[in-house]
Amino acid sequence: MQYDDEVHLDKDGYVTHVAGEPLDESRIYKVASISDFWRKRDAPSIGAYFEDHPEGLPEGDSGKPIHALLLRFFALQVWTRLWKELGFDSNGECTDPEAFKRLDHDGDGVLSKDDLKHAMAEIAGLDVDGMDVLVDMCISEIAAFGRSHNKMNGLSEDAIHQAAKHWSSSSLASLVGDSDDDDED
Repeated sequence: MQYDDEVHLDKDGYVTHVAGEPLDESRIYKVASISDFWRKRDAPSIGAYFEDHPEGLPEGDSGKPIHALLLRFFALQVWTRLWKELGFDSNGECTDPEAFKRLDHDGDGVLSKDDLKHAMAEIAGLDVDGMDVLVDMCISEIAAFGRSHNKMNGLSEDAIHQAAKHWSSSSLASLVGDSDDDDED
């Protein structure tokens, strides 16, 4: 299995912690997986669970394509890296009043796609040549918090700050579900 660094295993390879918290055996966790992960021949313990609890199997068309899920995850990792480099604290508060100016390379008061590409390369040290899909996803994630009023194709400073505050308290679980599902176990 693949998992992030917030999952901890014991010496026998069993999960002991998820998201830094001890495993709660009474809780149902969301996972990102291939569509047929429930087959007993591929994953005996998971398959046995779903044989006993078929009502727990998700509907076949309820999943999200893994590539889209990963792209969104990578986009949020880019923003996390940018926010860290720009002086945002762990609560999503910006400690540097000049942070937006460092993002807004052309100085027009709006973060455009070109500005973001420049920031990804210069501030975060990422090679973004040929990565327009990732850059577009980065913009899309912040656009949900508001676009600039003076230019519809760019992001406002306020949207970036709101997104930083929102994502500072999120986890991968929130990426898997819609915001309405975030409270589910």
